[in-house]
Amino acid sequence: MNNNPSIEIIARAVIIPENKLVVCKARGWDSYFLPGGHVEFGESVKEALVREIKEEMGVDAVVGKFIDVIENIYEYDGMKHHEVNFVFWAQMTNVKNVVSQEDHIDFEYIDTASLSDIKLLPDNLKRRLLEEFSKSL
Repeated sequence: MNNNPSIEIIARAVIIPENKLVVCKARGWDSYFLPGGHVEFGESVKEALVREIKEEMGVDAVVGKFIDVIENIYEYDGMKHHEVNFVFWAQMTNVKNVVSQEDHIDFEYIDTASLSDIKLLPDNLKRRLLEEFSKSL
């Protein structure tokens, strides 16, 4: 059990150049997640998302329309985690030349039609995106 429980605030981006969803994968893992990361104290969720994309991908981003808030409670390495994900549409510059700026993650482009075939975490975010894609694309 986590001796210092807290709720993590996460900003996530749905970026779809040419019907390909940009996803992130931690090296050695079999699951994917959306680009973004933790909101730091004193910054807005949108500011955090722009900063995280720049730090992780080396590109500038423009945050667009809000999609949803996705809560996720899970256990990892024997510790309980509780996160609240704020998910936005976003666009980024230089989308075809994204190279991970961090040594523990990689970025991939998947066909939006193949979303149901991959393990995108959290599961309830994947379900929400499938709903969004069915009405948006």
